[in-house]
Amino acid sequence: MITQIKQPFAIALGFVSILGVLFIIDPAASGVFPDCPSRIFFGVDCPGCGGMRGTYSLLHGDVASAINHNALLLGVYPLLVSLWFLWVLRAWLQRDFFAIFRPYLGVMVGTGFFILIGFTIVRNMIPGLGWGSGA
Repeated sequence: MITQIKQPFAIALGFVSILGVLFIIDPAASGVFPDCPSRIFFGVDCPGCGGMRGTYSLLHGDVASAINHNALLLGVYPLLVSLWFLWVLRAWLQRDFFAIFRPYLGVMVGTGFFILIGFTIVRNMIPGLGWGSGA
């Protein structure tokens, strides 16, 4: 059980470390982080474009700017935190909470895929939403 509980906390420590670096370094102004390959080669924003800048904005409490950079973050981060808590509970209580989701896994993955594709199309095709530039 000790080994199983260490895994989610090791992942959380790594994630918090990355967020700490991102809190200090502004990806929009530093020039440290490279541009997205889809933007360089194809001139379009992928679903993740603006993710670092949006995360930086969220870490500094600027939700409006985070939405402008990548609106998908407001759904992804709560989902990741929820899944992490389920992982911790599973390791701690030795109960498989993920068994509830297994019958619906195909539908959930398909829905997530279509949300990513739809978000990508909308952010690149509809002007005036503030997402198309990714800035």
